Amino acid sequence: MSGSFSPSPGEVSLVNALFQQGDPEKRGILTGDVAVRLFGGAKLHPQVLGEIWATADEENNGWLSKKGTAVAVRLMGHAQRGEKINKSLISRPGPLPTIEGISAVIPQATGSALKAPPPLTPADRAKFVNMFQKAGPANGLLSGEKARDIFIKSKLPTDKLLQIW
Repeated sequence: MSGSFSPSPGEVSLVNALFQQGDPEKRGILTGDVAVRLFGGAKLHPQVLGEIWATADEENNGWLSKKGTAVAVRLMGHAQRGEKINKSLISRPGPLPTIEGISAVIPQATGSALKAPPPLTPADRAKFVNMFQKAGPANGLLSGEKARDIFIKSKLPTDKLLQIW
């Protein structure tokens, strides 16, 4: 995703409104099914929405973080103006899209950065602490080999593991 992407205050507000409706459990992501339902309110052709999703979900996760959703919001605004979807639009602010059923209060002050990763639940934290302890840390640290073994067991795609490592 473009490193120069910075959502506008209006985009942040629209993203927050989308998450309020689409993420009641506060996991910090919009699943594909939820996004299809919500983004359908933009009244764009399904092929255009597919291009927007493919661009916003660059890592092919099947879900969008708040930042990915902000990218999708920006691209929907450009698409509603008749522009063809491409990655260069990500770094170019455009009009806010109209999404039926979603209303956002546009803040007057400048927006803040969006959080990408979802918060850890207490159950997930306990699971990860347990995995770490079972790996046998020495002085609170794991060797590279032990850490690699844990990452391999995670079944994450190789490209994700390369980003982590």
